[in-house]
Amino acid sequence: MQTTLRRTPLLALVAALLALAASPAGAASDKALAAQGVIVAKDVPSSWSSEPADDSGDKELEREAAKIPECRTYLAVRKANKKAANAESRTFSDGSNELSNEVWVYPSVAKAKKVFKDMSSSTIAECFSTLFEDVFGADSASIRQTIGIEGLAGDETLAYSGPVQVTNPDGTVDRLLLANFGVRAGRSILSFTVAGPPDAQGNYASTFVGPAEDAINDAVKRMQSALG
Repeated sequence: MQTTLRRTPLLALVAALLALAASPAGAASDKALAAQGVIVAKDVPSSWSSEPADDSGDKELEREAAKIPECRTYLAVRKANKKAANAESRTFSDGSNELSNEVWVYPSVAKAKKVFKDMSSSTIAECFSTLFEDVFGADSASIRQTIGIEGLAGDETLAYSGPVQVTNPDGTVDRLLLANFGVRAGRSILSFTVAGPPDAQGNYASTFVGPAEDAINDAVKRMQSALG
């Protein structure tokens, strides 16, 4: 039996934390390029549903992150991304797990490389865990960093992932597996956010993993093709 993923305040914060900042900036031509890298309905099974992305946690997140020394590099990445052309997908769900992404297109490959290097800072994993536990009230959060993701398309790849547990005011407990996959493709960076309840083995459901990986790689390859 699959567990239904409830929409909670935690999920809004997850979306804001892992998305690395939406942006209204950027030239129109680069905005059109960025749109090529977002996940769309044809990338996922027809049985999945979708809803608009939720950016409601952005301001609270940045306000709290500014108080944490380990979050300085994370906030610098968000600041850089606000200056880049940006596109954002809808949030797709199989009923138990969620998948969404954002794309930023920078003026040059060198700039994208610089931002991706900052995204790879070891302090960002510490920042995520601290925000979840000390600020957003998680009972526990263990976010780890992985550089280089096997099977993921792109020029450079990384991931931040781990389990988070939160006891809600009504006494219910949310247990989530969270992951953010970062991909640099030329002068663009794509960020993919995944959230879902763990199965008995502590993993995402196998019925979700395959389609999610395919959707991520399809988006990256479209972006690569659009950039030429």
